[in-house]
Amino acid sequence: MSGCQDGVVTFTGGTAYVRLFNAQTKTDAVTLFADSVRRIELLPPGMASSAITVPSGTYVLLDVRSASDTAQRIASQRYVMADGQSYTIIVRGRTITDFFRPIVDTAQSPFAGKAAVKIINVSEETFVTVNANGSPLGLPVVDAQTVLPFTSLEAGTVQLSVLDADRNVAIGSDSTVVLEAGQCYYLFVHDYRSGTEVLQRWFLRKVQ
Repeated sequence: MSGCQDGVVTFTGGTAYVRLFNAQTKTDAVTLFADSVRRIELLPPGMASSAITVPSGTYVLLDVRSASDTAQRIASQRYVMADGQSYTIIVRGRTITDFFRPIVDTAQSPFAGKAAVKIINVSEETFVTVNANGSPLGLPVVDAQTVLPFTSLEAGTVQLSVLDADRNVAIGSDSTVVLEAGQCYYLFVHDYRSGTEVLQRWFLRKVQ
């Protein structure tokens, strides 16, 4: 695993940090167990947890289950984390639920004097177009289940919009945000359930 800037990474004798994002639609809130210990009680759909600590340099079993019925396993996987590193781990899907590959959190922009935005499209089937001030951000079309590299943006006020690329309709509402120079941001696009339908939402989060 590597961030947007290369550095020395070690895998022994320390602590790593994990945030879970609940992007699956098979159930509602989820519970996270790390090595059979309950670490997150109730994480609603479309929400990211606070960071939890896990041992680095050794296999850690992450097990996500339905909060209302812990016999219902959503995803289970062993990971080895690097010392002192922070990760965002996403559980996603509805027909086949599992973990998306862990994202190594990078808080400092690799673009001098500019902000950096990483588009994370964890919807199961929806291709999207992300616009910043009316121009495509990243790629013109971002495939479903895709994480793009960081893209640079000038710091300051930016209007963001997300479209379903196939249907050319808006996902959610446009949002005007203020991006800080030297900071990194994640723009998540994810599925959510609305009655019997599966729709999409998006939001922007500053990496911390």
